[in-house]
Amino acid sequence: MKPKIRDIISQDVTRRVWVIHKAIAISLICLALTSCAATDTTARSHDTQRPNIIFILADDLSFKDCSFMGQEQFKTPHIDRLAHSGLVFLNAYAGAPECAPSRASLLTGMQMGHCRIRANASARGQDHLTRQDQTVAKILKRAGYACGMVGKWGVGLPQTEGVPSRQGFDYSFGFYDQRRAHTYFPHYMMENDQVIARPRYTDDPLFKNKGPWDGGKFMCRDGGGRVPFFVCWPGRIMPGQTNHVCALYDFLETAAELAGVTPDQPTDGISLVPILMGREHGQRKHRYLYLLGKRHIQSACPGAADGSMVCVSGASEKAASII
Repeated sequence: MKPKIRDIISQDVTRRVWVIHKAIAISLICLALTSCAATDTTARSHDTQRPNIIFILADDLSFKDCSFMGQEQFKTPHIDRLAHSGLVFLNAYAGAPECAPSRASLLTGMQMGHCRIRANASARGQDHLTRQDQTVAKILKRAGYACGMVGKWGVGLPQTEGVPSRQGFDYSFGFYDQRRAHTYFPHYMMENDQVIARPRYTDDPLFKNKGPWDGGKFMCRDGGGRVPFFVCWPGRIMPGQTNHVCALYDFLETAAELAGVTPDQPTDGISLVPILMGREHGQRKHRYLYLLGKRHIQSACPGAADGSMVCVSGASEKAASII
């Protein structure tokens, strides 16, 4: 019998990772870690250092759209509560200034110079991940985790190698086609590769706000790539703020180290575990971040204290020389 989403979520799985995408291109990034609930004595001692991992990604949520980052037009109390109990990264960037490539960057640990998906659509249509791609779910499954995805997928249409079930996920529910996620009330969703019909309703308008930075969606500027990001693990991560520069593609390496497993292939990411555990002096840093947007604009952020981006536009040879 096909499992229901409510049954999956309520299961007492010893080690779980849920990548939850809120379907509204790129922004609130929250990594919440909780202690594992081991079901036997031998597993309990081993898993005290291996947390459950919940990654929440919300599209198009700008740098100051949450009240913990300075939003004054409305309040986000539940998100604020998590942020105040965790470590807030003030210089965090998405993998790209649009939806699909940013998600692919999150899943594979690759920046836009190396990621298979670099735009929402190409001459081939919507590109997808393949079986050769290394994903965070595939890595964590080797460490004994059960993996689920709820929300917007956008990196593999049905009947392609890019669907969640072929990328390491045990359960999925949401939007495979990212264009379906652009409507507030889609007339169908996908559950474990099966179509789930929904009633048809009139769409509500979406709230758009690029935040205080220059540029916006699809642009390799701070307004298109800079995002709110925090990591919460009560009792393990000290609350506070950091100016450390990071990006979506750091997630795979971070999750792998927390799970005690090594990725099969090199990535462009750097594990954030040292700074999360209070060992800031032992934290490796990016020489630059590499983003790719429309009109062949490439950008690099060399990790300056203020996190502002240095942009390289036009000639691809010049951009390629910094990768």
